[in-house]
Amino acid sequence: MSKGLTWGAVVVAFAVTACGGNGRGIGGVDGGGDGSAGESGAAGAGGSAGTAGAGAAAGTGGSGGATQGCTNSRDCDAATGRGVCDPSTGLCVACLDVPDCPPSHDCTAHACVPYQSCANSRDCTPGTVCDTARGRCVQCVDSPDCGDEQRCVGNVCRAACVSDRQCLDAGLLCDKAGGYCVTCVGSTDCQPQDYCDQGDCKPDVCAAGTERCASGAVEVCAADGSGYTRRQSCGARQSCVASAGTAYCADWACTPDVITCNPTTEVLSQCSSDGLDLVTLEACAATGQVCVGGECKPRVCTPSARFCENGAIRTCSAKGDTSTLLSVCKATEYCDDSTTPVSCRALLCTPSQPTCDGNLRTTCNASGTGYTGPKTDCGSQLCLDGACQSLLCAPNRVYCDGNEVWACSSDGLTSARQRVCGASEYCAESGATASCVPRVCTPNQPTCDGNASTTCNAEGSGYTGPKVDCGTQSCVAGSCTSSLFVEDFEYGNFARWSLLTGTYASRTVISTGGGAEQSSYYLRLVRPASGTGSFDDGLGHVFSTPIKPRSVSFWMRANATDKFGGCVSLFGDATGLSDVFWVYFSTSGTFSTRPSLSPAATYVANRWYHWELRNLDWTTGTFDVYLDGTLRLSQGRVGAGVQSLQSIMLSSYDTSSTGDFDQFDLR
Repeated sequence: MSKGLTWGAVVVAFAVTACGGNGRGIGGVDGGGDGSAGESGAAGAGGSAGTAGAGAAAGTGGSGGATQGCTNSRDCDAATGRGVCDPSTGLCVACLDVPDCPPSHDCTAHACVPYQSCANSRDCTPGTVCDTARGRCVQCVDSPDCGDEQRCVGNVCRAACVSDRQCLDAGLLCDKAGGYCVTCVGSTDCQPQDYCDQGDCKPDVCAAGTERCASGAVEVCAADGSGYTRRQSCGARQSCVASAGTAYCADWACTPDVITCNPTTEVLSQCSSDGLDLVTLEACAATGQVCVGGECKPRVCTPSARFCENGAIRTCSAKGDTSTLLSVCKATEYCDDSTTPVSCRALLCTPSQPTCDGNLRTTCNASGTGYTGPKTDCGSQLCLDGACQSLLCAPNRVYCDGNEVWACSSDGLTSARQRVCGASEYCAESGATASCVPRVCTPNQPTCDGNASTTCNAEGSGYTGPKVDCGTQSCVAGSCTSSLFVEDFEYGNFARWSLLTGTYASRTVISTGGGAEQSSYYLRLVRPASGTGSFDDGLGHVFSTPIKPRSVSFWMRANATDKFGGCVSLFGDATGLSDVFWVYFSTSGTFSTRPSLSPAATYVANRWYHWELRNLDWTTGTFDVYLDGTLRLSQGRVGAGVQSLQSIMLSSYDTSSTGDFDQFDLR
């Protein structure tokens, strides 16, 4: 019998044997089954509801109507009994699965069908027993629950048979494999809209070949409409998308439900729960704000810039939404944001107090950075503390006269010279006293302020004239050069160097103003009183890409002549196996070098020495060695096979030895 035959008479005949209704409303839901009263068929949209079947009788279906369309369950009307959207068909139905129905209901053909719950057979109506495994009343659980010559199959009593002839009078077929009469042996025995399930024709669960999403996977309906099987499991960062009977796995566009900031557009967005769409929550830039940490925040400063606030230097964040304290100016200083970088500078005068501008009597402004109000020339008198006085000097004041320190008498009529500052010092006044302090640069000579080229002032205490930022170049001796590597430690640290294998009492950047060429900072390595030294246990700088400088310059100093002191090693590799050049202070008061000098150069303690490798030719592997500007070796050679420079290693060999290093310049 084909699946396309009319089954009305067969269903009626079998209903008596099976003791259950199987009515189906046209455009509505099925009537009741399993011996219980049939449920009224729900009306299709625009149609009438079917009447309920009573007991074994099938309910009659309601008349058909237009089916309600949907894209999701929000489009469905729960009041009609079709509150769930079937994504495979785009139709609103009563249920897709059992969880969509009330308790003690099955989801059959998208309709919620009630059944009688039970704990044991005493809870069931006469003629039924309790299937305790499923908790419901059924016609039978085992064959003994049925009459003679019957079998219990799928909780239904079926007549035994070995041939179709034994079943045809009841409008049934013989399932010869099972040995009992059935409505159908295969789905071809059912109507096109039904499939064969354990001998009964049941309404198709789904349309053959349609797809849906379930539990993060794509499921496809079987060819006989009996149900869905998994076709594809979506990946860890995918979501299943269903539309008009098809489904597929789509890659996430974002992490579900996560709120993020777009750093370019300053837009605050939230990812959809399925990870497929990014929804704009707020355009922070529209209100002059920035997007930080998943929220819009006001911009309070210029991003990444330093600025002054209440006598302190602060650094603005990269987004400009907050700032951090960098340093607090002293009581004798003010924060100057007119310079680059912003810095604390000494007060020019006591704020809002009488003062002198040269020999002009005037008033200090409120910030102590300049003068305000009229200025009066004291003429032949002296302007002291904002007043014109007939004094030689301010009583008890220690002051500078050129490069000399003078002390004024208690009556201000005489003064005496206290000290003449050395060649590397200048006289600096601070309040009522003065002293000789180390110069920060060579007077009137080109110099560097950080990475800006400028000119040292006449006394060597600071800078004068314009400053030129060297940008990607390096400032060396007051000029912007295209040096391959420059290290003068003027930033107060050795952050560009890596710690090697040795143990040191300290690795310190010193800021006493005693560096080479009158620089403010230099590096000091101090080895403790125990242990032995090696070239590779101090600090090292490895070039990520080997370089080929034409010249190498550096300064070094030792604290004694009876120890193996500071060592500078240049290598053609990153591990110290390919020599280019090395030099260290030996215990004999001479320098040890590779290649060797003849005669060996001598040294004294606590004096800076300037080494230079000039005319480096990496093709021939030769170079000239200069010490303090004097040629000491011509046509020295690098190690065999060395064709470039890759690392610089600094150490101090002997116990209790000290090595100082400064002003590395590779060009």
